[in-house]
Amino acid sequence: MAAFGQELAGRIERLGGNAILIDNGRRPLTVYVDDKTETIQGKAVRNLLPLAVGDEVRVEFRQEASGRMIAITIYTSVTLSGVVTETGPDSFKMLAGPKGADVRTILLDRNTVFGVNRKYVTANCDVQVVGWDLGDGSILAARVAIYGTDVPMQMRPGRLR
Repeated sequence: MAAFGQELAGRIERLGGNAILIDNGRRPLTVYVDDKTETIQGKAVRNLLPLAVGDEVRVEFRQEASGRMIAITIYTSVTLSGVVTETGPDSFKMLAGPKGADVRTILLDRNTVFGVNRKYVTANCDVQVVGWDLGDGSILAARVAIYGTDVPMQMRPGRLR
């Protein structure tokens, strides 16, 4: 019987055939892809073309009775900077991308880490988000930093040093 709903996050160490070797910080683990494995865009990961060695990924997988892990969905890590436009209890919206052209929804969960306290994420503050692109315009935040508090202002893209 296969176990479902498991996750693994780490850096891709090696790609080959239908196998991905992922270093999760403790030990490298191999996850296999099949014709049902999806990337965030919903395309089959044939030949692993959307992925590269060094990519940070989060993999939802099922484990077969043999112990072999089969990837269901593979999410890639993204880093965005922008301005918060509105906040909610479990999310916020921000203008990101070149000249703030993209509105992105940032989803927060119990694993999201803040450089300072969550209460400082308010409308009009500049933030940097590192998380997992869910493919629908939203990002599941792993880390949120607020410029001027835990990220120096001169590091913000577009600011003069």
